[in-house]
Amino acid sequence: MKWIRKLNILQYSIFSYIFFFALIFIPMSLVWYTTSRHSVTQQLELSSKNALLQAKASFESDLSQLDLISQQLPYDSAISLEYLADPYENIDSRSALAKYRLNNSMIEEAYLFYPEDPETFYSANGSTKIDALIELRQQNVDKEELLTLLNAPIPSFSILEEKVYGDKSFFYVVPIQDAFGKNSASMIYVLRKSSIDAIFSPLLNEAHGDFYLVNSQDKLLGFSNNNPELATALNKKLATKGSLSESFRWENKNYLLHQFTNDLLDLEYVYVLNTDLASARLTQIYQASIYTIIGILIIGLFSSIFLGRQSYRPYEKIERLLLKHEHEQPQKRALSFEEVHGKLSTFLTENSHLKEEIKQQTPFIKESLLHQLLTGQRTDELSLQELFSPLIIQQATARYFTIVISFEATSHSPALYRDSFSNQLLKELNHIQYAHFEWCGTKCLEEEAVTFLIASSGELTQEEIVERIVEDMRNFSDVTLPIGIGKETASLKGIKHSFIEALTALDYRFENPQGQIFFFESISASTPQDHRSFHFPEDKQLKLVQSLHLGNEGVALETLEELIHYGVQYCVTLQTFRMYSYYIMNTYVHVGIAVIGDALLTELEVLIDVKDYQQLHRKLQEITQMICQEVATKAREEESHVKEALFSYIDAHYNTDFLSLESISDHFNLTPTMINKIMKEETNTTFAKYIANLRLEKIKQALVETDQSIKEIIQSNGYYDVSNFTRKFRTTVGVTPGQYRTMYREG
Repeated sequence: MKWIRKLNILQYSIFSYIFFFALIFIPMSLVWYTTSRHSVTQQLELSSKNALLQAKASFESDLSQLDLISQQLPYDSAISLEYLADPYENIDSRSALAKYRLNNSMIEEAYLFYPEDPETFYSANGSTKIDALIELRQQNVDKEELLTLLNAPIPSFSILEEKVYGDKSFFYVVPIQDAFGKNSASMIYVLRKSSIDAIFSPLLNEAHGDFYLVNSQDKLLGFSNNNPELATALNKKLATKGSLSESFRWENKNYLLHQFTNDLLDLEYVYVLNTDLASARLTQIYQASIYTIIGILIIGLFSSIFLGRQSYRPYEKIERLLLKHEHEQPQKRALSFEEVHGKLSTFLTENSHLKEEIKQQTPFIKESLLHQLLTGQRTDELSLQELFSPLIIQQATARYFTIVISFEATSHSPALYRDSFSNQLLKELNHIQYAHFEWCGTKCLEEEAVTFLIASSGELTQEEIVERIVEDMRNFSDVTLPIGIGKETASLKGIKHSFIEALTALDYRFENPQGQIFFFESISASTPQDHRSFHFPEDKQLKLVQSLHLGNEGVALETLEELIHYGVQYCVTLQTFRMYSYYIMNTYVHVGIAVIGDALLTELEVLIDVKDYQQLHRKLQEITQMICQEVATKAREEESHVKEALFSYIDAHYNTDFLSLESISDHFNLTPTMINKIMKEETNTTFAKYIANLRLEKIKQALVETDQSIKEIIQSNGYYDVSNFTRKFRTTVGVTPGQYRTMYREG
């Protein structure tokens, strides 16, 4: 399909959406249309059948109630043939008989018939002779037929036609048995036609169907809403065939017949469905379905065009960037995929170093953020979002603490081995994931150690988290490494404290060398029992020493404030105040002499006769700032010396084959990330890019200033694959090395 390849990206995007939309929509529409048509037809048939069953059940339920009413007659002492026949005693009997008529709304009249008196019917209105009843009801039935009906041993339902209007009367005869099971009488219920109509009204009101009752003589009873011509035709079919077929055709119309039989009453329920009328109703549904499908198709086409244009926007930006990169004017037509592919391939080939540069910068960015969090330079949520997932840090119970792992156990090994071991450990642990906590690690430059910042959702305790980390470390290596753990904190500002506390706990192992794991909280911080006793808070003192040693002014000042607050609370007598203040000053002497020398003693002399904690606090704050500023100055000087030595080393060995990020890291005992950080700060590029640019400039200089062969120049500057470098040179400079030499020598 070559024509597809000729489509531009916009056309291809729109075509793709339309194609996949049609591929899914058309089969689904056909299935939906076919299924819905079958479903609606089946539902129509089932609904008519269910309506017939419900009407049948309702009708027979009402007849069952009449059975129950009739069976109470033998137990009614007021009703008997003797009382009813006696003109003086029949008043109470007639009143009692009236209750049977009033117990059910569908009863028009109730008659009682006794076999001993076959010529007489008894009702609440008195007695009536059978001939008179037939004449009164104008029934088209003879006397013998009626007596046979009355002497039936089981209940029977009869439909008797009237002579005058061709209307029907509904008779329900219930035999009444005595205690010996013998028919002692029969109750004849004349049912109201309105009640029968009400029962079967759901069927009678359907425009596309007719309902009929068929009696034991195979006579069809039609109701007021029926089609009389259809009823006549059905009666003829019954008379000739004795039964009705499930489907038939009459007057060019198709009919479907539902039929249920009650063998006990010898009665059939028939519902005739005009499928042509029903189909006309279905046709409207089908048309609505087709219109819906067409509407969805139109919406889908417009949506496909809209989505195609939306998906083209990123490609449009890429096209513009590619044309801008190639210094071409924007084209009126969109590029094809093959054209974009070719231009992107060219761009990526020319800038293949970008991927390596990004790869090298990614860990540096994370380590830089982590370093800033640990030292308190950053305390914003954005930094945490770069390091940890929102599922952890957005929890209301989120906690943070630091772990410092010392590599003192590997101090006898070469620096390169220690660096490799620490890098492998960082890589291994940084890739392990847990559901309830995450971690991010970096190397400590001042210490032979690595630091991990732990972010926990709060569902696990600090001890449980540390236990899992130690287990993972043991799975990685059999070397037992000491671990210092800082306190948990819910505040971002507390992370810097946790880092100092972890280092403090790690240093404290020399005073308590037992075990491998050292919690800062386990350092004794006893509380005096009264104001006359004296206890120095060792945990705070060690934390102050560590923060001053690292030059972390923020943590040092906050720890000093905690020490002053402790003294105000527990060292209130003059004697304990003196002892406590001397302990604090000795702590500063222990750290400060090594940093700023004897000048510290001069600063502390004014505190010999200090009178209160306020004066002590104010002066020690000044000394804290002095020490931390001096530590920072020395760190900058040391970093400056390292940078100077680093670039001198690179300038002296840029053309050697052994120069690499790993070798220079080993030479200066710095991590590769730290090397890249220095290169980024000083040259705004990575180590690899800097070496490549340096070699390129040296080669360009040698091409112009010397008569060496191009191969000798390239190989003398650290490249041994001459053809490969020639391609890179042309990609970067725009011409080959030979063309470059000719151009600039002639110039």
